[in-house]
Amino acid sequence: MAIVVLVLVACLGPVLLMNMTLQLVFPEIYARVFYPWAFTMIHLNSSINPFLYLKRNEELRNALRSVVRSCCSCI
Repeated sequence: MAIVVLVLVACLGPVLLMNMTLQLVFPEIYARVFYPWAFTMIHLNSSINPFLYLKRNEELRNALRSVVRSCCSCI
């Protein structure tokens, strides 16, 4: 769980810090440059989490493997 939290902080920490400062000081830069980057980092974090969970949790890997095997008879 600590790894997932660290990845969350790594992805969202800069976003939150820059959000607070840029939006108040330079709203035009925030809207044109920073918001797309922040939006991308949030989605990147969401896409990394499933892989982290699968890498760290053997029980979850086994459950996913059995679901895939039951859906695809070729495996």
